[in-house]
Amino acid sequence: MERKALVISSFLAWSCSFAYAVTPAISHTNQPQKASLNSASTNAPMFKRLIPKFLYSYIDFNFDSTTGPNFNRFQGHSNLYSAGADHIILAPNLFAGLYLFDIETSVDSQTVLGPAGLVLSHTNIKNNTIFGHILKAFNQNFYIDSAGAYGQNNISGVTQLTPKPILGISSSTNHNWFYSVNGIYRKNWRKVLIKASTGILFNRVKSDTSYMFFQTENTPQMVKPLTNRATYVMENLELGYSLSRTITPFINGGLIQVADFANSRPIVNTVAIIGALPQLQLNQNAYRLGGGISLKLKLVTLRLEQKYYNAGGTFTSNDTLINLSCPFS
Repeated sequence: MERKALVISSFLAWSCSFAYAVTPAISHTNQPQKASLNSASTNAPMFKRLIPKFLYSYIDFNFDSTTGPNFNRFQGHSNLYSAGADHIILAPNLFAGLYLFDIETSVDSQTVLGPAGLVLSHTNIKNNTIFGHILKAFNQNFYIDSAGAYGQNNISGVTQLTPKPILGISSSTNHNWFYSVNGIYRKNWRKVLIKASTGILFNRVKSDTSYMFFQTENTPQMVKPLTNRATYVMENLELGYSLSRTITPFINGGLIQVADFANSRPIVNTVAIIGALPQLQLNQNAYRLGGGISLKLKLVTLRLEQKYYNAGGTFTSNDTLINLSCPFS
């Protein structure tokens, strides 16, 4: 049972990382489509063409999977920080971006899988991810975005077994890769801005062998290695309305469908809670709803956004995002 809490937590940081890594790949299209057909921009010095971008996000999440007397629950929060640069011109109508992500996550979990007793766990996760993408502009409206990332999670946790309190400590590291391709459509109609995208994501997480040390045992308990492979199909739509040159409120939503999902070994021996992996390591379809406002003052653009995420009715999250971009010229 204590192994389950570790497996759940090990995937959480990457899930958050992906959720926001794809945001720049779609939202940065505000300016590239204008510059892509502008030869003067192509001849400008490299540093003047770059668009530095900064992102902060706070996410709180909750998972509850209950079947009869058995349940698997966890709650927590994450702080995400990102910095990078976009609009790196590789060729006419071909752009690139590179970002670094740092995520700090705290998780508390409670699990009962009979006949064992309640297992309590607290886990801290430190995630570092490098994310890059290449955007091809075909015209003012259509784009193809290809993105990839590598992330590493450093995990430390404390587990308490009941009814007789027994404490265990653990630390481990896992690795994550993903690759995605998205088709993007963008259209201005009077004061209305329409952004739509559809794409596919290939995701892999690899956790090596790790160990949990209990105070009452001389021999540590081994947690076997695990590799998770998943493929997802995603659709997104955003509608904005330009109140002025400075203010643009917007609403958005999206769907995620599981196309393929496989683990190298069973997570647990009971089917009732085998889906207890958060977000994109959860074998369940999901939807996302959000809204916010974009503020532009001269060259600075500030985007404030709130998102709600629901996967199968068992995993939910609320995300607050602050996105700042400012080109050199």
